[in-house]
Amino acid sequence: MDCPAESTNLDSAISAYQHLLRCLSLIPISHYFLGICFLLLTFLYFFWEMHFLQDFFTGFRGDPVVLTFDPSSQVYEEVVSKCKLLHGRFQPTPWLSSPHLQTAFMSFFGNSPSFSYKREIFHTPDGGTLALDWLISSDIGGIALHKNQMINKEDKTPVVVVVPGLTSDSEAPYIKHLVFKIAKRGWNVVVSNHRGLGGVSITDSGSMQKSVKMCDGFPFLVFELLSVTKGIEGVDNIVHVLMLYIVEEEDDALSDCFYTGGWTEDVRIVVKYLHGQFPDAPLFAVGTSIGANVLVKYLGEEGYDLPLVGAAAVGSPWDLVVVLYEKFMLDEIQRFSGSLHFKQFSLGDSVLVSFLLICAPVVLMMGSRFLIRKHQQRFYDRFLTSGLKRYAQLHQHALSRIINYEAVQKSRCVRDFDKYATRVMAKFRTVDAYYRHSSSVNFVEDVSVPLLCISAVNDPVCTGEAIPYDECRNNKNVVLATTKHGGHLAYYEGITATSLWWVRAVDEFLSVLHSSPFVLGKKEVQSSSSPSSTDPSVDQGRFVNIIKDGAVAELGSEQRNGEVEDAHHDHLLKTTKDNDTAPGVIE
Repeated sequence: MDCPAESTNLDSAISAYQHLLRCLSLIPISHYFLGICFLLLTFLYFFWEMHFLQDFFTGFRGDPVVLTFDPSSQVYEEVVSKCKLLHGRFQPTPWLSSPHLQTAFMSFFGNSPSFSYKREIFHTPDGGTLALDWLISSDIGGIALHKNQMINKEDKTPVVVVVPGLTSDSEAPYIKHLVFKIAKRGWNVVVSNHRGLGGVSITDSGSMQKSVKMCDGFPFLVFELLSVTKGIEGVDNIVHVLMLYIVEEEDDALSDCFYTGGWTEDVRIVVKYLHGQFPDAPLFAVGTSIGANVLVKYLGEEGYDLPLVGAAAVGSPWDLVVVLYEKFMLDEIQRFSGSLHFKQFSLGDSVLVSFLLICAPVVLMMGSRFLIRKHQQRFYDRFLTSGLKRYAQLHQHALSRIINYEAVQKSRCVRDFDKYATRVMAKFRTVDAYYRHSSSVNFVEDVSVPLLCISAVNDPVCTGEAIPYDECRNNKNVVLATTKHGGHLAYYEGITATSLWWVRAVDEFLSVLHSSPFVLGKKEVQSSSSPSSTDPSVDQGRFVNIIKDGAVAELGSEQRNGEVEDAHHDHLLKTTKDNDTAPGVIE
């Protein structure tokens, strides 16, 4: 008796769907195309973290710069309070209203100024070779920034040391923006390239067997004593005895040496050397990306005994531990899930395994104060890994004697590269031990000179969750400036995107600092820690971590052209081409 009724209901449902399909078929295909395009654009807008509409409805006014510092900080009162840019707004370029667009534009286009460096080849006591690229003179628009080709030892012009990011050198666009801006002020700028970058080969132990490590009373230079005394009767033996006495004879001291994210010795000896060469010139330092991490770590290690009078750290990764570990765990979970064959499980077991695979990332996130990185950031991880692998390939002759080169070339992420290469070269037992030792977040509270830190909350490489708000607030010598937008080392502003906001902010900070009592009157720096600022402020701090660093720049040629002997310090010079506002928080 019920069968006819059920059949009637089924026919009615089928008829309704037929009417619906008939109506949908009447809609023009072009409308479907427009709808799909709208959905795609909406997806891309949010996936790439665009903020054009928000900027449009606010009149492209930008967002205020948020300053975090100790309320009793004299660095803020004497210096930062007089910096207009740090108390203004950052207005990003309208057509670069995304951290990914900002970062990509910096990496692939740059819009950097054109000028020529003067190169100085610097030998470190352990046998390493660094390229120090100076901007002493430039001819941009017919204006020479420096008339003299050399810097006199008595020159009192400020000198700024720039430490580039991961796999970047002096030719990186953001470095050239910074160097040109500071040099335009009339200051001398030197880029301290990392070992093996800037077109300089990794020094092998065979070529450095004649290198002599000078004691602390001498400049950190390496003289080729054997080449000078060769053929002079009786002197050869004296030189050999002298070398045996003062050279570190251990194999480690003469082995190949590479830079890492926590290697501060190169910055230390370069700063000490520059201070010895120009004792009357105020010495500043600027670090970018992984270079900022190295610089802050160096400042914290040195404490009060260092020749720098001020520094700036831009786009630092801060903490190298947790995010890399969580990303590694997520990759392992995905790899494990891809290898599972659910047919071998019962229905109940399959449901349980599926539940665990879905919940594992959530458990990782809830079990730490650090958030899991977004999917977009994995692209940057792969990009940085490619740059590191090119670096390894460039120096294969030296690396292959120390590490498993084949495993390095199979690295899928930065952590893999650090596992097979960096950890081994830096002599750490585990990758996490290397990360913990190298993270500058552990040293920022010990910085004793005026330090400006600039970070973008939406930085896709050095994630904003890693920014150490509490640690910076707990040091009277540190002022942290954070912006809502900016990308990684980009901060393009203006319609033409020819200016970088952070470059102008650093230039202004160094200028005001140079004319402040900290430099002119040799004012004593404050104690690093502050008892009044030890209260936790988790609600104001964004926590997490970072992966590695920096915009990847193409490496230059390994050849050296136009070498000139420097009569002043026996180096080689080379001209290369070309909310409620809490105390200490200001918006």
